[in-house]
Amino acid sequence: MWLSALNIQFRDIQYVVPFLTQVRLFATPIAYPTSIVPVSWRPLYGLNPMVSVVEGFRWALLGSSTAPGLVVGASTLAALILLITGAFYFRRMESTFADVV
Repeated sequence: MWLSALNIQFRDIQYVVPFLTQVRLFATPIAYPTSIVPVSWRPLYGLNPMVSVVEGFRWALLGSSTAPGLVVGASTLAALILLITGAFYFRRMESTFADVV
């Protein structure tokens, strides 16, 4: 929601979205375990909402040794904040969409 509203206002956002998607793919722990990340950085690392999804599946299906406790909380909080603030920003900018486009 954030990026769609920003794309209407700033046309260059469409070129930034693929770059951000690629960065998020490398920041999600699919090819490497979260245990590589230092313990002090894990709450910050957990702000990526996909980290808890991948770690949860890894814990449930592969039987990893530790449950993704704090990471799930940080990811859920980050996803909720992005959703709520994105919805408010989208609703605020929605009245100007037709004027800009």
